[in-house]
Amino acid sequence: MRIISGEYKGRVISAPKVAGVRPTPDRVRENVFNILQNRIAGARVLDLFAGTGLLGAEFLSRGALSVIFSDKLIECVRAINETLAAFHTAPDRYRVIRGDCFYVLRLLRGEKFDIIYIDPPYSDGLYGCVLETIFQNRMLPPGGLVAVEHPAKTRIQVPEGAAVADQRTYGTIGLSFFQSN
Repeated sequence: MRIISGEYKGRVISAPKVAGVRPTPDRVRENVFNILQNRIAGARVLDLFAGTGLLGAEFLSRGALSVIFSDKLIECVRAINETLAAFHTAPDRYRVIRGDCFYVLRLLRGEKFDIIYIDPPYSDGLYGCVLETIFQNRMLPPGGLVAVEHPAKTRIQVPEGAAVADQRTYGTIGLSFFQSN
């Protein structure tokens, strides 16, 4: 897996050998960043369910101010830390947290993010609870965006305090973007 654009363009990220870790395909990732391109420079980003760290590293590569990576698997956390160290990423530009999504959201309560990317395991059915928690805790400033990667056939309910900014389908993968009111 390679970084598509920016400061780290062409650098390789290796995926930890863990069942259930599913990196976002290049085509989908490229489209995510085409949609978000005007929002990334200087943004504070939360990559919830970071897995390989590929998306968060791409945000950093494209000029995000900072990224918080979160995953519950120690193998993923180790891989993300190793990748960012190999890229010589300044320590003040990122933070890696190990814990389940609700622990991390409680830990980060009171912080604001311009972009939150969520890509939970498809079978866990966490979309509604996670989105509710994000919007109830006002983790986004007005106009902030949550990008959700999900199975194309899954319909994501619009959380209270949000509006649908965009929805796309790429084969079996769906992307839904919710903007904070």
